[in-house]
Formats: sequence, structure tokens, C-alpha cells
Amino acid sequence: MTESVFGLHGRVALITGAAQGIGAVLARRLSEAGAAVALIDLQAERGEALARAITAKGGKAIFAKADVTRAEETDAAVAATVAQLGSLDILVNNVRPMDRNRKAFPESLAAWDIEHDIMLRSPTHLIASTLPHLARSGHGVVLNIASVVAFTISHGSCGYHAAKAAVVHLTRYLAHELGPRGIRVNCLCPGIVDRDEGTKFTDDPASKAVTDRVIPLKRAGTGLDIGHAAVFLCSEAAAYITGQTLVVDGGLTLGLSFDAGMAVYRAAQKGEI
Repeated sequence: MTESVFGLHGRVALITGAAQGIGAVLARRLSEAGAAVALIDLQAERGEALARAITAKGGKAIFAKADVTRAEETDAAVAATVAQLGSLDILVNNVRPMDRNRKAFPESLAAWDIEHDIMLRSPTHLIASTLPHLARSGHGVVLNIASVVAFTISHGSCGYHAAKAAVVHLTRYLAHELGPRGIRVNCLCPGIVDRDEGTKFTDDPASKAVTDRVIPLKRAGTGLDIGHAAVFLCSEAAAYITGQTLVVDGGLTLGLSFDAGMAVYRAAQKGEI
């Protein structure tokens, strides 16, 4: 198999939640693989800076500010992508709520609605909005970013868990429906991932104790771990893969639950381990 099958030259990718974190890494990595990238986010300053940085390195990137819960704004972003970059071949649904202080059950219906609007309703609408372009591409790809909480339990909210699990099944449903139109639909589920900016998860000794005990590879993931997997699923190397979910977690979901990990964390904070 040649290296070229892993390239994305000539492709156009639209990434939501692309201004920071995993979304920014995905944008950079897809660009490095050869794709022109359109970045969607509410954080205009960060998103525009990233687009400039990608362009400065020889890539092609645009930024569109959009609230993914507003169909008219995402439709406008899709139209801008096609108008400025010429086509649309890849859609990466990565966006998630910015508020990470999610409360456990019972949570308010308002919080549930926000989580599901952002992580389930908006990706579904974006897939419908981009469908004509993806079908016309001849190698259309949808990549949904879910989470290991689709399969296990953490300290997060009920709505977050349910939305991520629903994204996994949405992936399977749409792969079945859109396959005849030449569109592949797959899902990535990251585990514990160090962000590329700010304090890393494993900078904290108690958090490091968690990774040492609950992750067989004994480290948190990196943005590049997720980015490399994303490039693979978007490339011709994965041309016969659809409806699948790739878990990128260092083996986290093979053993202890997140709750067990939190017990390790608390014990480490107290100096008990």
C-alpha cells in the first residue's frame, strides 16, 4: 500500500468546534495531509488565528463564525466553504459544549437540551446540509467525534453520555442510508486526551496516578493520536470502512471504569497511593 492513499490532497474538509482543543488539532492535521480546511466555531479570534497559521504554513484555510445550534448560520458556513474552496468532501462533526462543569443526574431539561442541540441535533442538520456536496464529491466522508463515555460511565452529565452514545448509533444509521450515494460515515471516540494548550491532565500527580492505573498504555492521549486516526478514516486507505466506531483511548475501556479512575484520583490526592 502506498503512502498516497493516506493523503487528502484535493479534498476540502469542514470541521466544527475547530478553534481549539481536538478540533484545532484535527484542522491542522487534515491540512498537513493535503486538505483545504474550513473552520467553524463561535470563537472568532481563535478561529481566525488558526486559519492564518495554517495558511502561513502553506495550507489553505478559511474561518466562518457560526453557532451550530442555528441552522441558518451553519447553512451559511457550508455555502461559504463551497464558494471559497470550490467543493466539500469531508465533514468533521467535532463541536461540544464549552461548559465542562457538567452536573450529574438529575440535570435540568435546559442543560439536556443544550447538550443534545450541540452534540446530536447540529451534526444531524450539518450532514443534511452538506449532503448534496458530499454526494457530488465521489468520495464524501462524514467523521463524527463522540467519546468513550458512549460505552462507559464517567462523572459527567446524563445528557452528555446519552448524546455521545446517540452519535455512535447515528453514525451506523447514516452509513447505511448514505452508502448507496458514495458517502462513508464513521465515528471516533477519544478517551482521556491532553489538550495542546494550557495545563495538561498528567501535569497533576493525582491525575497521572489515574492514567498509570487505568490506561494500559500508561499515558493520556494527545491531539495527534486523534488527528492521525481522523486522517486515516477520511482517506482512501479507509475506502471500504463505513458505519464503524474507532475507539482511541490507550486501552482505557478495556478495564476499570471512570468511576474507578476517580477513586484512584481521590486516593492519590490524599497520599494513600
